[in-house]
Amino acid sequence: MGTMAAGAAAQLDERLGEALRPRVRAYLARLDRAGVSVADLGGVEALVDYMVSALPTPDVWNDRIGPFYTTGQLTRMLGVPGEQITGVAVRDRRDRGTLLGCRTADGKWVYPTFQFRGRRVRDDVIGLLRQLPTDRFDGWTVAAWITGPRRDLDGASPLRWLDTHGLDDRLRQAASRFRSRAAA
Repeated sequence: MGTMAAGAAAQLDERLGEALRPRVRAYLARLDRAGVSVADLGGVEALVDYMVSALPTPDVWNDRIGPFYTTGQLTRMLGVPGEQITGVAVRDRRDRGTLLGCRTADGKWVYPTFQFRGRRVRDDVIGLLRQLPTDRFDGWTVAAWITGPRRDLDGASPLRWLDTHGLDDRLRQAASRFRSRAAA
């Protein structure tokens, strides 16, 4: 690692430590009040694994769609500390259209992080997904549409439009045009 990269890594390490320490202490205090120990959650290593599991996984699509979570990361992230939801529960949410998944060439599923706020799927993104032909296009096509610039939205992506205007009539009309292409 070069000198500049090492310096940036050291600075990031310091900033992460400063940000994490008070939050971890508060979390441990809540555990203590509840009569739960870190050992009950599998120990320090399990707690660290759980925290790291929430970090997005880099991919070549990151430049266009953003980073992704894996199914394994979501089983830990959408559960509670010490308890995971199952891969079947993640698949069920994907099948019901309350979670956008993209199948990779090797058959694995990844989930764009843009649809999350913290540890929850954004309700506004779920509303947008319900407007889209998720049964006709694969997840990659839907994700690329959501994150790509649209002339009918003044050059904004549907995601950016959703962030600034909500799921308004103009975004619904853009989604309707996308749905029409799927039906053709």
